[in-house]
Amino acid sequence: MANIAFAYENYEVINKLKERGAAITALDKTLMEEKDKELVEMITNEDNFKRYSVPVCAFVTFESDNAYNIAIETPAFKPRSYLTKAYQDCRGSNNTDHKVLGERPVFIAATEPTNIIWEHRHIKGWSLYRRVLIGFIVIILMLSLTFTGIFVCKKDQLNNMA
Repeated sequence: MANIAFAYENYEVINKLKERGAAITALDKTLMEEKDKELVEMITNEDNFKRYSVPVCAFVTFESDNAYNIAIETPAFKPRSYLTKAYQDCRGSNNTDHKVLGERPVFIAATEPTNIIWEHRHIKGWSLYRRVLIGFIVIILMLSLTFTGIFVCKKDQLNNMA
């Protein structure tokens, strides 16, 4: 492995930092101090601190395609993958009931890092599908309006020629 990068469920902190940055850019000292206070409250709350500081996933970078191909034989594809076996071996057991931070580890291939919009990683489930559906509806609406506009203009042009 060449590198391991951990991702945290800290999108709320990132959004607050963006708001604070906007206040700094706008030279609004009062708003900046308010955002500072909100950030401190978020981070000093023990429940939030645990949520923000515990990794929710890890991105592993491999030095070669061969290492990647060996490691990516995940439980989703094969029941006895290399990473699952390595995890079990380091735990000293052959069963898959071991948990990391209360959850069974799952090893899957990640998308290409350049294709990930990192600020939106927390959007999942129905919220994601709703956004995709709204985008699809907007595209269909725009295409329909464009088609109608071209059709009407062409019809007027043909009527004026006759």
